[in-house]
Amino acid sequence: MPDATTVRLFAKYLVGNGTMPKLFAHFHARLAQAGLILNDGKVIDASIVDAPVHRNSSDENQRIKEYDIPEDWSDAKGRKKDVDATWTKKNGKSFFGYMNHVKVDAGSKLMDHYVVTAASVHDGTVVWDLPTEQDKGQKLDADKAYDNAHTKKGVR
Repeated sequence: MPDATTVRLFAKYLVGNGTMPKLFAHFHARLAQAGLILNDGKVIDASIVDAPVHRNSSDENQRIKEYDIPEDWSDAKGRKKDVDATWTKKNGKSFFGYMNHVKVDAGSKLMDHYVVTAASVHDGTVVWDLPTEQDKGQKLDADKAYDNAHTKKGVR
């Protein structure tokens, strides 16, 4: 079983060269072709994905925030550091990692689309990045993080 760093680096490689979106689009097309995407509405939610926490100096943290990776880091050290993950709080507890924002087909409960962000990105920020033209007019269910007049109108 590969460790978390290996999985993260492989996923980053797939995203970086454009393979991950193509794989997901192929997967979704196969589900739709099989008649498994029912289009009776959509459910949108987000979940936190933990990333390994590494201790950095305050100077290193500041440079990472500015996307200025310290030059004195060895290649091995640079591979171990997750410079894209951020901190967030949920129910008074701190988390370090990412946020998976997903849209699920309400009828089949199959994932229909996704967006991955740093953990500090609020759920409501990406709500309109998830629906597609095919979702227009369908009922949209979401939790209180998306509770605003804009979202309540349904998929636009």
